[in-house]
Amino acid sequence: MLTNVGERLKEERERLGLSQESFGKTTGLEKISKQVQSAYERNKTNPDNEYWAAVDRIGVDIRYVLTGLRTVGGERALPYDVLFINARTGKPVTAKEFREIIETIKAQLNHAQHEISQIQEVFISKPD
Repeated sequence: MLTNVGERLKEERERLGLSQESFGKTTGLEKISKQVQSAYERNKTNPDNEYWAAVDRIGVDIRYVLTGLRTVGGERALPYDVLFINARTGKPVTAKEFREIIETIKAQLNHAQHEISQIQEVFISKPD
């Protein structure tokens, strides 16, 4: 297993079939020469956010490069606070939104249980 960002960055560049020079050109960033790309891959210097955004656009698995964990099934990595995708809307659901949904459901259940108890009292109570 590759242990550092530079090694994984090189692996991703090679996976895309690009030389350091062509990789730099493919990013669309003039500042990324063969020498700069080599320095990134040797961990001699750190890329900036503009670089990461550019390599993401050309298909680099950013999650893998930064963490060593591959993106599952070729899908782009989701932000860590996203728990799942809502099947009905197709939108991501964050941990915070999930907690809010659960609290709403609990409140609705409590209300329903109260309503059921009132109905039961009407049917169970004996007339005087």
